[in-house]
Amino acid sequence: GLFVVYWDGLSQIVGNPVANGIKPEYGFPSASDLLQRYALKSGSELSHIEWYIAFGYFKLAVILEGIYLRFSQGQTVGPGFAEIGPLVEPLVSCGHRALRGE
Repeated sequence: GLFVVYWDGLSQIVGNPVANGIKPEYGFPSASDLLQRYALKSGSELSHIEWYIAFGYFKLAVILEGIYLRFSQGQTVGPGFAEIGPLVEPLVSCGHRALRGE
């Protein structure tokens, strides 16, 4: 699930400073294509993949919230950390959409 979030889920969030995703227009296969290949090669059942994708979004949201908390307390310095906090809510929303199969 977290693979899907990093592969092309993050690119759905406008203004995302963490990652721009890996796009098919750059010659990469989509996450959906890779999941199908994985299922075929491994024999794995992907009928509940939405749960794992949602968990990936929630996991990343928690990680970023922790980073942002440290930044807001002056414990993390550097460029880009101020933009991390506003990503948490969109990540949680993406997780909810994944649970609904959207």
